[in-house]
Amino acid sequence: MLLAGARIEQIDAHAQSTAFAIADSTRSPEKPDHIAESFRLWYAWLDGERGWASDPIARLRAGAYDFKDESPYAGMPHAARPMGE
Repeated sequence: MLLAGARIEQIDAHAQSTAFAIADSTRSPEKPDHIAESFRLWYAWLDGERGWASDPIARLRAGAYDFKDESPYAGMPHAARPMGE
């Protein structure tokens, strides 16, 4: 879970710098408009990745996954486990 949290911090840092790049490129009369659009696309991608990285953290905290030595059924799909396990 620590790695996922670190990845979210990296994504947030990239998003912050990308937001700065968007603002900077829209203020600069020398930069063509498509530069800002490229940064907006990158920002949207980062936003999507942040959501994707956050979802597994929530599932881990909710106990959705078993890990080796935690359960005799670790690695077995939940549907294939005995009832109540």
